[in-house]
Amino acid sequence: RSGLLWAKAVELEPKETRHAKTVDALKHCENDVHAVMAVAKFFWKDKGMIAKARKWYQNATSINSCNGDLWGEFFAFELAEGDGATQVKVARAYARLQHEQQINRGLKWNAIQKRVANWHLTATERMKAFLTEHYPE
Repeated sequence: RSGLLWAKAVELEPKETRHAKTVDALKHCENDVHAVMAVAKFFWKDKGMIAKARKWYQNATSINSCNGDLWGEFFAFELAEGDGATQVKVARAYARLQHEQQINRGLKWNAIQKRVANWHLTATERMKAFLTEHYPE
């Protein structure tokens, strides 16, 4: 019942059957941030349903707000699809959360955060480094 494995299964599924795999992922791991992120990414990349994808990303932040991979993907989504207002809204939520508690979860995020060269970076600079490395487009 690993949400991370279900998310990978959704990603590897052929595009024609990916919707069914997202449903399966949610059945098995409805409260797992990775499964919910996979659904959000499905609506964003495969369906082009921006409002629906945004809602799923927001749901994911309420499940596990300490996941840096989630915040990075949510930022990448807003930079690609959002307007200035939605980008600022996500940036403020991230900054507020980073101030209140440490964002210290996520496989990709921790690789950036724990890199010795990045120890001196601010939270915003770490997020920029994350986006540059994982979402260069």
